[in-house]
Amino acid sequence: MMMISEEKCLKFIDWLVSEVEVSGKGADLDQLENDPSGVFYLGKISPEERVALMGLGDRGDRLEPCSIGVRFLLSDEISKSINVEASFHLWIKNEEKIWKKTDLFKFNFEIQIPSYKNSISIGNEKILKGIKEKTGLENVSAEIRVDRNTLGEPDELIVTFVNCSDSEIYANSDGILYESKLTINNATHKPYYLEALPDSFRYDRRIEAYGINCSVYVKNKYIETTDLTIQDKYRPDFQHDALKDIDLSFKGLSEAPLEKCKSLLSAYKKWGDKKWSDDKLHEYAGQYGWSDIMLEEAKNAAHEYEEEVKRISNGIDLLQKNELIMKSFKLMNESMLNLGANYNSWRPFQVGFLLANLNSLVDKESEANLVDIVWFATGGGKTETYLGLILTAAFFDRLKGKITGVTAWSRFPLRMLSLQQTQRFANALAAAEIIRKENKISGAKFSLGFYVGSNATPNSIPVEPRHGQPDPDDENMPNNYKLLQYCPFCHKDTIKMDFNRILWKLEHVCVNTECPSQGALPFYIVDDEIYRFLPTVIVGTLDKAAVIGLQSSMRGIIGSPHGFCEANGHGHTYAKRSRFPNGCLVPGCKADKKPLPMDENLYGMSFRLQDEIHLLKDSLGAVDAHYESLLDSLQFEITNTRAKILGSSATLAGYEKHIDILYKREARVFPTQGVKIDEGFWSTDSSQVMRKYIAISPRGVTLEYAVDKIITKLQILIREIVDKKINIEGILELTQEDVDKLVDIYGTNVIYGNTLRDLEATMRSLETQILVKGELNTASLTGQTAFDEVISTLKRIEEPEIDYYERLHVITASSMMSHGVDLDRLNIMIMLGVPLTTSEFIQSTARVGRKYPGFVFVMHKIGRERDAGIYRSFNKFIEQGDRFVEPIPITRRSRRVLERTIAALALSRIIFIHEPKSEDNLTTVLKLRKYVLDEKLDESEEVEKIINSLELDINIDASLISDIKNWYNIFIRNLNDPTGTFRFPSELSPTGQPMRSLRDVEENAPIIGGLIK
Repeated sequence: MMMISEEKCLKFIDWLVSEVEVSGKGADLDQLENDPSGVFYLGKISPEERVALMGLGDRGDRLEPCSIGVRFLLSDEISKSINVEASFHLWIKNEEKIWKKTDLFKFNFEIQIPSYKNSISIGNEKILKGIKEKTGLENVSAEIRVDRNTLGEPDELIVTFVNCSDSEIYANSDGILYESKLTINNATHKPYYLEALPDSFRYDRRIEAYGINCSVYVKNKYIETTDLTIQDKYRPDFQHDALKDIDLSFKGLSEAPLEKCKSLLSAYKKWGDKKWSDDKLHEYAGQYGWSDIMLEEAKNAAHEYEEEVKRISNGIDLLQKNELIMKSFKLMNESMLNLGANYNSWRPFQVGFLLANLNSLVDKESEANLVDIVWFATGGGKTETYLGLILTAAFFDRLKGKITGVTAWSRFPLRMLSLQQTQRFANALAAAEIIRKENKISGAKFSLGFYVGSNATPNSIPVEPRHGQPDPDDENMPNNYKLLQYCPFCHKDTIKMDFNRILWKLEHVCVNTECPSQGALPFYIVDDEIYRFLPTVIVGTLDKAAVIGLQSSMRGIIGSPHGFCEANGHGHTYAKRSRFPNGCLVPGCKADKKPLPMDENLYGMSFRLQDEIHLLKDSLGAVDAHYESLLDSLQFEITNTRAKILGSSATLAGYEKHIDILYKREARVFPTQGVKIDEGFWSTDSSQVMRKYIAISPRGVTLEYAVDKIITKLQILIREIVDKKINIEGILELTQEDVDKLVDIYGTNVIYGNTLRDLEATMRSLETQILVKGELNTASLTGQTAFDEVISTLKRIEEPEIDYYERLHVITASSMMSHGVDLDRLNIMIMLGVPLTTSEFIQSTARVGRKYPGFVFVMHKIGRERDAGIYRSFNKFIEQGDRFVEPIPITRRSRRVLERTIAALALSRIIFIHEPKSEDNLTTVLKLRKYVLDEKLDESEEVEKIINSLELDINIDASLISDIKNWYNIFIRNLNDPTGTFRFPSELSPTGQPMRSLRDVEENAPIIGGLIK
């Protein structure tokens, strides 16, 4: 479908928002059959006495305000008086029981600013008289109150417009002031400094004025109250003046990268000389009023900039001096060019990151001590950045003699592993495989593994399946596991699923005879196949790490397998088991084992990638920290190598401590931010609006009711446009093609809820309360949505029905949608309250406005203190959202966590380290007992290995060390108990079986996916 300009999208958005606001306060109506107090949710203020009788104090005044107002700090050049104007409508019921809206009431007052600690009230009699003259009402009035607060420095002036009507509701009036507004002229003032944020040289904490039960608009000495707070978020500009004329195209970097990378570095240095020099920082300090602490902070940031320059310079030196690095870098760029994506060039920060991390390919020992975090705006291209480094590493591995095995394991949060991300990885590896073949580089095909829980893909394909397991004799079984929507080699929708009984493989097969893949794709989705073929890159969910305490074949992911099967196409072999007597994972295979095709130490993976590191917190983060240590220690003991860890995060709040707890490594962030948050080298804020945020605090009605009204209004507007009842072409000067596109990208609404309870109530309401022409088609994307239903819903969003009335109109979504769902057609979101964490707010709202400008109605649960606080400083919350992100709660020093992880820490060493040394498997108590009696496993050595892997300190971790010793002592005692009934080693654990999933410490959520074109 055609593209449409940002200008036209913004005109349409502004029109929609304006229509919602007008509807919310009743500005488009002059009569009603129903009581207006239950119809409108904006602009109204109730009688003060009535609100007081609710007995809810300040909370009651937020839920059903009796006043609106403004707070501001008095400037040094204080005016003697301010001019205040209050305006409002009333609704009066006539004899026919029809409610009629009065003309607008306006009252103007010149008010002397009170002196020290004084308060004044003015206008009650004037307003009472004015209302009585026009309506005959004697019980409705209001007044202006002005208070001077001298507790702070400088003094604060508080101006409020208060409804002083009688609390009793009379037959022809409800006593409520509608469409109320307060304006102040000659308000000379100083800004507040937002207390929720610390001083920072990068950010502006100033707030001109605060609204009371409303928002405010401020221009010079003029202040007015508003019903909506609107804050724009701008798209990043990756090609600003400092970067113009630098060729970072895939083609250019695949042919002559050195010159282009040097040009990038030169531009970075020139920019830095202008921004980060000591003289410039002192100039900024004077210009922006930095304190000494802020100046020192800026100087430390300048040092970070200099270190980043050194890293990039070192990367360029590697390109120049290391022939294999240069070749790998060129081949990676050639692969990206071959990708067939709708872009042909890198963004500058992506090349900077690649250059800064090339050293991790050659100096693996020191680089493994650092975790590199990409911190960039959602939608900025982090996935492609990872892919560039992974492909470079994959080519480098092949050129260095690693002909098979895992180069990188990329793990996504438990909440979601997006099939969109999987398709991107598959596309990149397919492009690289084509280039590998063209350049005659030896080794196995570049391949991808999809490594997730059994709810989405099989752990194995059994010969005799039990109920619920995949049946190899069922012709339709393969179709249940189609994960790629189009072929990553030819980019056509020509994939069919097949089960290859000869090789015992579940295959995605491209049936396009002209496709370079020539049949089965190098894409593995069954756990056993991943262990057999060890794909170049594995994408999966974090929870699969728990398998390490149970699955001996997982050894191949972090180290060397036991051998290689002589049968063609069977792959690597592992420990012998009753189902696999020769160690080959193909059922019934009787072939011999042959030596591994390369040095054992080459099997160690180069990278572990963790997406959205900030989600690894609380019990999940604590448990994962132990498993990360386990992965490190086992890989090092098997291959004498450790993986480099890369990650992305939505926050830098306390990131050094977080990374230390998770990985026992130092943290390093790329890219360094600029002196001002919106003026960096790697990107600056453009003038293009990416997303509008609109804060709404419903007055006197439930939040659910207000959401119903908004959805109803939005859906009616779109339907009336489709049915030509609204001449939107004339109103906004659009063509019919423009209108069709706008309906397409703004016709589906997302309602985002923080709890399933909220969403379930919303779904019930959608079924009964949204009265629009035709059916209201809805769907859910929550943790309880079935996998196939999620796929179907996402496909309907991406490939909508031609007829608008047949499309999906409303999607209810939970946090499972907040990561990795990238759908261009989702551009309107209604948020049911502010999420409990700022990071979730940032991630979830980033699902709209990906390609076209989007907007988010943030419906504040204003009775909650947190929502009320954010509403008060909403503009800064949006503008500087990352600074509001809470430090991540996590510890690895928990005895309860150790109780959950100790079994895996101990048992994985038996199956990964000791079993390969044994002449027999160690799967039974009898065999393990013999192995121990033969003095091949020493209890004290094992305890020491576990303590060292967790890097415990006897001075502060004495209780944990004692617990480990006690656990192992009981384990060995159970092992040697001749009267015991234990059959398997896992039964000897005094704390129970090893965890089967990290989901054991978090609520279940499915793996979901989507399509990309």
